[in-house]
Amino acid sequence: MEGSSAGGGRRGCCEDACPWEREEAASLAWDRRLRELSQSDVVRLIGASVERGDMPPIAAELLECDTCRIPWADPARWGRLVGVIRDYLVTETGLVVVDSPEELAKAEVLLFSDRDVEARRRLARGLVGQVWRRQPPTRAPWHSRLMQLVRDIDVCCFMLRLLLSRCTITMEPLVTPYCDVDAVADAFRQSDSAGAFPFAPAKYAQTRPPGRPTSRAA
Repeated sequence: MEGSSAGGGRRGCCEDACPWEREEAASLAWDRRLRELSQSDVVRLIGASVERGDMPPIAAELLECDTCRIPWADPARWGRLVGVIRDYLVTETGLVVVDSPEELAKAEVLLFSDRDVEARRRLARGLVGQVWRRQPPTRAPWHSRLMQLVRDIDVCCFMLRLLLSRCTITMEPLVTPYCDVDAVADAFRQSDSAGAFPFAPAKYAQTRPPGRPTSRAA
């Protein structure tokens, strides 16, 4: 009887798992699958080719310019973003994979390696186009490198839409929610400009008390 009761309790626990428990289980399964795929000789994707279409005019040079070098809390993450943008720019044919954990895991393995450069570039273009059209993938774990990249591309698209809408912003420095907070605060203290930064419009900056840097950017 005790064994039966314990077994029943375990089944109930799995069925009624909290969201964070389900997310953790999905992340562990994702990591296992990534390890398996990284050791596989061939990774075949299921997806659709996308020719041209509505694509954002994002330039990797903008992300790498000296005025944009506010340190990120995770420099490797910044490097992945710049690398994907570079790949996005060198091909006109994108590849959008099926929005399933299996296909997205394959996409992550190829996006962040040199196993298949042509597929990597097509995936990069397809992913940027998805985010720009507000149709990003959703079936990968939130903490995965793929979904980090999706959020980072989304920040770029947001900034680009501000520029295309003729909003008065400056890129000196480029401040995003992913920057190192201490570095952002230091940049505000040292700046000689009026204080019109992304996420801190000039009107707000001009009305803040002198000598007090705003941390609204982060």
